[in-house]
Amino acid sequence: MVETRDFVYIHIPKTGGKSAIDFIMNHARCIGDNKPKGKMRVISHHTHCDNNNFPNDHSELRKYHYLKHGKIKDNPAVIGNKPIYATIRNPFSWYVSWYHHNKMNYYEKVRHSLSIQLKTIKPSQMHTDAAKLSFKEWFSKIQKSETNDIGAYTNMVLGFCLIGRQYDNLSKNNISFIFASKNCVNQFFKLENIGKFKQSLANKGYISKVSDYPHINKGRDILQPTMKHYDKKMIDLVLEKDSFIFQKFGYKHG
Repeated sequence: MVETRDFVYIHIPKTGGKSAIDFIMNHARCIGDNKPKGKMRVISHHTHCDNNNFPNDHSELRKYHYLKHGKIKDNPAVIGNKPIYATIRNPFSWYVSWYHHNKMNYYEKVRHSLSIQLKTIKPSQMHTDAAKLSFKEWFSKIQKSETNDIGAYTNMVLGFCLIGRQYDNLSKNNISFIFASKNCVNQFFKLENIGKFKQSLANKGYISKVSDYPHINKGRDILQPTMKHYDKKMIDLVLEKDSFIFQKFGYKHG
């Protein structure tokens, strides 16, 4: 989660958020000296700004409020004062990306632990599962770990965007009602066309004008082919458990 002078961006994991935040901190107006809300902290970003804190040729440190992967429920004070945005992703590509991300984190933690000779730094169970299991085995395990009939990705999206307590009775039957009443994100943009998000911010005057709005995702997993990881049973399971995402945001199979 990052807060600028004009808007708030919610970073749902593996939806292009790192690239979006890098872009925002290079082009959006800074927060000034206002105190952070909730668990957020002040982060300084060195760039070039004009008198309105838009980038130009004069270097200065610009302040933003930031909480890595911060959720709405962690910072409810951000609601109401500024528009809140988030990016969303096709569920099929999200599961593949999440799998490779956790696998990569496992090996990075192992290497780091060995390099400093500390046995106390251990990968999480999620990281270990991704490293030790095939995608099919891992996918089956994370879906079974959910306590409702909704997919792991949909549950994550809701966890970042809803205000209030977690709903034990959340299901495919009531998800649309709960989302409509408890969702705090004003607008979602698709990762697959992240340029629209950046162009929208520019049209509203929230970021400086730039010549283009490239999508640069630094994650190595972005190159992983998607549908080859799935068999028919897995495809049907994603379409069933994450049906809300497909219907709400207009995604299709593959």
